[in-house]
Amino acid sequence: MARVFISHANKDLAIAVEVCDWLRDDRHEPFLAADLGGGIPVGEDWKQRLYRELRGADAVVCVVTEAFVESNWCAAEVGIADSLGCLLLPIQAQPGVKHPLMEHLQYTDRQAGANVVREQLGRALRDLDLGGPTQWRDGDNPFPGLAPFPSALSTVFFGRSDETRKLAGLLRAGARGRLTAVVGPSGCGKSSLLRAGLLPLLEREDGWLVIPPLLPGDDPLHELAATLAAVAHRLDRGWTRADIRQRLAKPDGLRTIAEDLAQGDRVLIAVDQAEELFTRAGEEDRATFGALLREAVRGPVRVVATLRSEFQDDLRTLPALAGLPIETTLLEPLSPDKLSAVITEPVRAAGLKVDPGLVFRLVTDTATGEALPLLAFTLQQLALDLTRGDRLSATRYRDMDGVHGALSKHADQVLADAVARSGLDADEVLTGLVRLVTFDGVNRLARRVDRRKLSEPLRAAFEVFVDQRLLTTTGNRIGVAHEALLTKWPPLIKAIDERAAVLRAVGRVERAAAEWVERDRAESFLWEQGRLDVAEEALTPDPPALDDDSRAFLAATRARLDTLKRQGNRRRRRSLLVLSVLLALALGATALAGVQWGSARHERDTATARALVAQAEAARDGSPRLALRLGIAAHRLRPSAETNAGLVNTLITTRYAGSLTGPETDGLSASAFSTDGRTLITGTSTGRVTLWDLADVRAPRRLDAAPQVGSKAVTSLAVGAGVLAVGGSDGVVTLWDLSTPANPREFDRITEAGPVTAVAFTADGRTLAIGKSDGSATLWDLTDPEHPVRGASPVGHDTRISSAAFAPNGVLATSGDDGTVVLWDLSDPGTPRREGEPLTDQTRRSVTSIAFAPKSGALVTARSDGTVNVWDVTGTPRQVGDPLAAHSAKVTSVAFAPGTDTLATGSEDGAAVLWDLRDPTAPKMIGEPLVGHRSHVTSVAFPAGGTTLVTSGVGGGAILWDLTELPKRIGDPLTGHGKLVKSTVFEGDELVTTGSDGVRLRWDVRDPHQPRQLGRDRAPGPGRTYSLAVHGTVDATPGTDNTVLLWDITDPAKPRPHGRPLTGHRSAINAVAFRADGAIVAAGGTDGTTILWDVTDPDKPRRLGQPPTEPSKPVTSLAFSPDGGVLAAGGSDGTVILWDISDPNRPRRLGRALAGHSMAVNAVAFAPSGKVLATSGSDGTTLLWDLSPFDDVAAKACAAGGGLDRDEWRQYVPDLDYRETCPA
Repeated sequence: MARVFISHANKDLAIAVEVCDWLRDDRHEPFLAADLGGGIPVGEDWKQRLYRELRGADAVVCVVTEAFVESNWCAAEVGIADSLGCLLLPIQAQPGVKHPLMEHLQYTDRQAGANVVREQLGRALRDLDLGGPTQWRDGDNPFPGLAPFPSALSTVFFGRSDETRKLAGLLRAGARGRLTAVVGPSGCGKSSLLRAGLLPLLEREDGWLVIPPLLPGDDPLHELAATLAAVAHRLDRGWTRADIRQRLAKPDGLRTIAEDLAQGDRVLIAVDQAEELFTRAGEEDRATFGALLREAVRGPVRVVATLRSEFQDDLRTLPALAGLPIETTLLEPLSPDKLSAVITEPVRAAGLKVDPGLVFRLVTDTATGEALPLLAFTLQQLALDLTRGDRLSATRYRDMDGVHGALSKHADQVLADAVARSGLDADEVLTGLVRLVTFDGVNRLARRVDRRKLSEPLRAAFEVFVDQRLLTTTGNRIGVAHEALLTKWPPLIKAIDERAAVLRAVGRVERAAAEWVERDRAESFLWEQGRLDVAEEALTPDPPALDDDSRAFLAATRARLDTLKRQGNRRRRRSLLVLSVLLALALGATALAGVQWGSARHERDTATARALVAQAEAARDGSPRLALRLGIAAHRLRPSAETNAGLVNTLITTRYAGSLTGPETDGLSASAFSTDGRTLITGTSTGRVTLWDLADVRAPRRLDAAPQVGSKAVTSLAVGAGVLAVGGSDGVVTLWDLSTPANPREFDRITEAGPVTAVAFTADGRTLAIGKSDGSATLWDLTDPEHPVRGASPVGHDTRISSAAFAPNGVLATSGDDGTVVLWDLSDPGTPRREGEPLTDQTRRSVTSIAFAPKSGALVTARSDGTVNVWDVTGTPRQVGDPLAAHSAKVTSVAFAPGTDTLATGSEDGAAVLWDLRDPTAPKMIGEPLVGHRSHVTSVAFPAGGTTLVTSGVGGGAILWDLTELPKRIGDPLTGHGKLVKSTVFEGDELVTTGSDGVRLRWDVRDPHQPRQLGRDRAPGPGRTYSLAVHGTVDATPGTDNTVLLWDITDPAKPRPHGRPLTGHRSAINAVAFRADGAIVAAGGTDGTTILWDVTDPDKPRRLGQPPTEPSKPVTSLAFSPDGGVLAAGGSDGTVILWDISDPNRPRRLGRALAGHSMAVNAVAFAPSGKVLATSGSDGTTLLWDLSPFDDVAAKACAAGGGLDRDEWRQYVPDLDYRETCPA
């Protein structure tokens, strides 16, 4: 929609405000200087602000009165607007008065009535939107920056003409009853394609009514109603937003509205950034919105939605869209030639020029075409303040530090301006910006806040960011223009990392509050004391800005817990009174006192255990070892479902497997594994080398024998073909025989001139490369390691070599503090030959560590700015993809798991991060950062097999991380059905799976690692068609209104209803399961909720506790473990979640979701032992899972973390005498 500047005299403010409200209701972007929401704040330079707004305006509405004519500033505004080519829209607000500069223009007369004026203004702005600018205004910037291309810039939107035509063709030819989704990665231009490509094209065609694109946001129904109200007003329908909202309450509401608006035309509804339906909208609103779309497409409506790739499955499995065909168009990143057009064509349209070579550099730096927002922002900055005939300067581009530096440098300057205007310091402004961030558990996401609730200084600071298009506003909501600001601007990245725990707590509170509100604020969805304590501990030091629902949720939780506490106190007082009476009357007073003491001790230990669980949960993200120790203490004090689940979740979700501590781990500087992966070698800054037996990762053992190197500091370690090379700061490299790790033997010592800074072996171990502080490297032939032979000494760096690595093909790479990486061809070892120019990313920041991917051959280079670059060196070396940016400080070490493309990066921020580089152009972060060191991580190393990672640090020794997914899948999928598997049951040692075609397969699973098919037959005919589950003489069937009915089937021919229906679900029931003893039944629905019922007496069912819930993931199957302590819930997304329900009133999630199916999980079943779980899905496969990680978790936690020592006990359990929680 149009950007509209409202020009008026001070006396006519009331009329201007009325016009502003009209324009905002019609979804335009009005600017009114006196507007409290989006006008000029106190202290701002109003002249400069007005001039900036005029330059950015598409149209200027002038409220013409005698006061307007007499105002010199109003005349200046008209003159500036006219010179810029803005559309002037004068309102004759006083009879007979016209402005001399606008006598040639047609006025709209206020005397004709407000509705007439509004309609005429709306028609003029609509024509402007449809046609775009009739001529390019000199000085206008042809690039939108971080925002998508709007329709107003459709004439300079290039590079997607083929995709636009294809998409328009699909919508023209598409039959009714389908939805079209434009899917692609973030930053590939989906929104721009929609707004500046597709919609303007169809708006110009007859037979279409194009609805302006809507963003679902927190309330998609409100956004839909507001958008439709603006269109209805434009078409003079006289409907209010309330009228439309009322009609949308009916299932066919959107379809009937569209029919009334279109009058025979097709209606196009565009949902931009549809992933917000899953990241921001509530479940109920999402379901209602989806149902409206499903019904609407049966009429004249065509729906097109843009969606990030990772949410494609969420859209397809949305229950409200069940049965609706979804036609997907994959938007690939732009090719280099299209990227070139994206740059050159808008420049040509604006009458600008480009310095030679700049286009090539921009295309090269943008790489895969997935960084379009950064490219558009860089171009916007390059074109800033340029007029026809000016050039986009290569010098200016270099000064901006290229595509990735442009945003950072600009944001730095905006931050300085915001500090100057607001009076806040930089940290205060950055802390305020952190309010615009939340976590979904793993990823950082943008969020919007109400700017009316910001302090005056912070609002003034934010306005500077809004002026510079780094923040955007919608009404009173303010947020970041693009998530690139969260991931590419180091000061904000650092501020976010420093408050990550707080942000995760905010995310947990907001998600819980949203669910609570959706469930009509049901008390069962409030938190228990432990979760509240954890959240408040995270939020207390620096309270963030929580939304109203979140504050209400926390207040309601506190009130409920206070009520429960008062009730408990009353019960205790009554108990004490009774005890006192009994003590006075009973002869056995001593025995009764013992009972009372035992009860008090039980309550004390229970309260202490819950406090320890809460502390463990708070420590989990930063210190998994402490979290385990606190969890073990809680479990030993008062074993419960709560303490057991806490230990399971720490063991499984943090990947922590133990630590290596002691004097030999102080100041670790390097680490490496033996070739067989059984021995770890660590070196310290004091020259100490230690060997560790890691044959059993859970029980590491220090070997008594240790190589003596006598160096001041161990700088580097490398192992090749049983030989250990230890590089030292004294210039000596010591070679050791590791064939017998318990008794290492020194081969020889190599002495270099100057400190050794890097060592690396070729794959066969025959050649050793030694990097030195003078920038040179030396090659040594170790065919006979007792007699090493010196080879060539290539020099490729001006400063010290920081790292060296050999590629799978034998090419040597060396990196330096000079910011370069040099590749050496060693096909003739005697005369190494440099391959091409040194690799550099133009920043010239120090390269700290390098490694080659064993499979793809990609080269990764770590930098001192906290990022890692990925290079394709198979031909002419080129950087691929965006830098890996997950650290807030220098990356010190990189390493690949042997034989895989899994990368580990370690940093001075104290964390290690895992990456999937199977596709080097699209690297993916694996899980959350591994955090446990008190200070810098200095080294990362993988053993053979790649299932363990060791990180070494300046403080805290070395930490072992178990990278296997737990619970882990057993063997290969069981196949043979071809179609979906609908049933899975264990019959003794046999597993029976039944497909949708009635074919039944029997499997021998006595050894689940080697299952064997025994035979196949056909399942017998169906029994009770509508039965969901049966236990003894009780049958469960689906009822009306999302309920479950219980039946007495003692006489199957005459079933009798048991009690009242089981209620509580908001949508259809998909699955029901009985516990083995029949006393508890679980019912799961498409709303993602599973409700537990006590049916000991089926005629009087009683609902239990807070439901185990996984929002937005419909439950498709359920099963209880044989002992009834665990409930498995299969989901429509192909995952299974395990819940500890040993206390059914307090279900606890156990670990990560089991992910292995590509489609819905239709059946889950536990083996009689309870140690194996079978899951079957619509993908036609059955998977077996090893549940042994859930056995004896306390012992496993002790092995990994140990128990609290006496000092820790005094700190965390000061009121109790010390107890040994992990006895030997």
